[in-house]
Amino acid sequence: MNVENIIDEAYDLGMVQNRYEIEEAAKFVQNLNIKSFLEIGTDRGGTFMVWSRLCDPKGMKISVDWVAGPWSSTNSKMHGEFDVVKRNAAMHSSGDNVFIFNGDSHSEEMHRKVKNTLSDQKVDFMFIDGDHSYRRKARFLHVQTICKTRRLDRLSRH
Repeated sequence: MNVENIIDEAYDLGMVQNRYEIEEAAKFVQNLNIKSFLEIGTDRGGTFMVWSRLCDPKGMKISVDWVAGPWSSTNSKMHGEFDVVKRNAAMHSSGDNVFIFNGDSHSEEMHRKVKNTLSDQKVDFMFIDGDHSYRRKARFLHVQTICKTRRLDRLSRH
């Protein structure tokens, strides 16, 4: 599986991460041989597509994103127009077992939805690129109870 081609596909979807950083992260994740993952802060879906292509095709792929939230591309003209329907369709095309949740990742309701989806399973990998404030980020810790051990934190957008 060619990481560079996967990343090109993600940029076509609208990914805004730094090329070098996402390539290094993708190579790291590829070596983990993950079966399942959770991404918090999916935005345009680019990194979700990268993880999906590197994940076991039958593995569980979960997105938690607050589409109309304060950090969403729908509230910013910085990166151009954003089509959530197109994003969701692309994410669903990445394989089976794709679950997309819209809402605040800090809420107890969202935590329950993710835990119910996983049942007794835990994800192999979690990528957090949601709320970037330290105070709010610390609240993600309760979500880590659903992750085995591996976590790659946010990539810069420069």
